[in-house]
Amino acid sequence: MINDKRLPDGDDFQFDLVANAEDSLSHGVDHFLEAEESGDPSHLKYTILHSFHATELFLKARLAKAHPSLIFQKPEDACKDDPKTVDFDTLISRLAAAGVKLHDQDKEDLNQLRKVRNRIEHHKISFGLEQAQDYVGRAMRFLDKFLQDELSISLKDHLENDKYKALEEALYSYEERVRRAEESAEETGPFGDDGSNSSLIDCPECGETTISPIPEADGDCRCHFCSARFTVTYCLRCGGAMLDENEDGLDECYFCIQYRLSKND
Repeated sequence: MINDKRLPDGDDFQFDLVANAEDSLSHGVDHFLEAEESGDPSHLKYTILHSFHATELFLKARLAKAHPSLIFQKPEDACKDDPKTVDFDTLISRLAAAGVKLHDQDKEDLNQLRKVRNRIEHHKISFGLEQAQDYVGRAMRFLDKFLQDELSISLKDHLENDKYKALEEALYSYEERVRRAEESAEETGPFGDDGSNSSLIDCPECGETTISPIPEADGDCRCHFCSARFTVTYCLRCGGAMLDENEDGLDECYFCIQYRLSKND
């Protein structure tokens, strides 16, 4: 059994995590504003690294709200000196076990944020201002609701006005760009009898539903948000469009496979 008397006080521990998260987010915005002013793209790397670090710390703060020991890889080591904290996958799993419900959009946002962070940490990758703004906007799309629902925190009350305004502008810019990309993809068809287009495909690169299954002049299909290009094939069972790169060369789409497996149970 964990000796709770040796653990930091739950409220104080959670407060420290929140304060650290806010500090990281503030530094991320500082780097973004510096990149805007100076034109130095090296700041954008730190915008993304600090933004993800802040997101991860906010998630850990919510886990610490359930119990401080849960943020450690081995809760039984919580009272030892410098115990290792949970990795990201364990963090999400424990949040679910603690009753924190992350919607599909939340999970997609977190997966995409982590994917970009990992690329920066393990590969040489360059970013422009718009890409960095999209990243911050996506982080804000997740954090804005999560913090209010799970930690009763409004970032507007915790950050300096100019920094919160930059985050707010990033969020609105991101959502507007996604909306325009969806409209652009929908305009390419195919259209149903009612004139609607419900056949758009999720992009494995950016996670947005902004790929039209209609090939362009070169034979590839394009994500209208991030411009990634893919080859589209069609499910032999239902005829639905699917990405070759996203379906491991299978002849059936994910939904048909799941349906067939459920019938075999």
